[in-house]
Amino acid sequence: MRKPIAILLALSLLCAGCTAAQNGPGTAPPTTTTTAPKPTQNDYSQAVVLTASYPEGNPSYTLHTNIPTDFTYRSAAAVLSAGGDNAAYSPMSLYFALMMLREGTSGTTRTQLDALLGGTAAEAKKQYERLYRDNEYGKLLIANSLWTTDKVTYRQEFVDAVQQNFYASLMRTQFGEVANGQMTKWVSDNTGGLLAPVFESNDLTVLELLNAIYMKAQWHDEFFTDQPGTFTSVSGERSTVDYMTRTVLNATVWKTANATRVQLGTSVGAMNFVLPDEGTNVSALVSDADALQEALTGGAEQQVKLYLYLPKVDLSAETDLTVALRSLGCADLFSKPNPDLSGLIEDPLPLMISTLRQGVRLIWDEEGVTGGAYTEIAVDGTAMPPSRPELTLRFDRPFLYAATADNGDVIFTGTVTALG
Repeated sequence: MRKPIAILLALSLLCAGCTAAQNGPGTAPPTTTTTAPKPTQNDYSQAVVLTASYPEGNPSYTLHTNIPTDFTYRSAAAVLSAGGDNAAYSPMSLYFALMMLREGTSGTTRTQLDALLGGTAAEAKKQYERLYRDNEYGKLLIANSLWTTDKVTYRQEFVDAVQQNFYASLMRTQFGEVANGQMTKWVSDNTGGLLAPVFESNDLTVLELLNAIYMKAQWHDEFFTDQPGTFTSVSGERSTVDYMTRTVLNATVWKTANATRVQLGTSVGAMNFVLPDEGTNVSALVSDADALQEALTGGAEQQVKLYLYLPKVDLSAETDLTVALRSLGCADLFSKPNPDLSGLIEDPLPLMISTLRQGVRLIWDEEGVTGGAYTEIAVDGTAMPPSRPELTLRFDRPFLYAATADNGDVIFTGTVTALG
């Protein structure tokens, strides 16, 4: 009788494992804590300690549901004005990554982050839930994760804050080659396969904060035709590209002092395209926060018959955000070591931000717009974490045992003095 029962129990555990493996963005997460087996490079899910979590979304929020415009345009101008080909940046991804880090900071670092980010964690949580969307018409999926190691002890207040306010999945891993492969797969899975960055954590790494965003939106109106045309770069080089074209008999455009903007509706919002006037370099539109905000939101409204030619695009960019954050008043964030990061861990280990970068990929074609972004914040110890004492216990001689209830009451106890 015992053998059939054991088989049924094994099958039920196998089915439960299959169900857990299917959880992902948009699904209701389990709430149980599990102990993961040894992680492998190609399966980040084996590093999960607290099951991955995602918000269900709450579109009923109407107040405090915008990421502060001051942060959006100041940070975007700092990144885009640096120049380079085909710049791309996600204020939303950086905002949630920095908001998570903020929960473990203090002193001048916290003051500088507050001045840049604006708002509170509670407001950011509402923004997160309001933004998150996953339906048949469009997706805006936001995922956060906190990657940890068993070499240090993390402050429970910090862990609780990032999980409760930002739905961060808690991952335990071995930093180095194992974690690097796991984090690459996590980003790929949470950006619809658009991005697969290379990570470089090592023995000095004590935690990694990751944000990932995936957007997939349909146009409200399809483009009518597709035809080749010429595109001229900033340097004057001409190339042949594919254009989507549309004729709109009564279109709304916005005219600023040096550019024209058109807005195209999508199933998750809109895409704004801004064309500089002849003789105006696009760098003038992103020179500072005011210029960028004017280009994307300002201008005099005009009704026109519009012949629209929009090139199909698949662009990627990876940006070190250290310089931008310094210019935005967060220089203390990168002090070495940074005592204001002590809220992250319990151990008296000097910490520093070793990496703060973002990758973006954005595609638009006749069907719509697809985009992915990730932001990485890596925190290193400025010295090797203190080694823990090693101990081997081999129960190869008489020993005592006890079975207790969850309140500590002893259910069974005894000794083992002879076996075999």
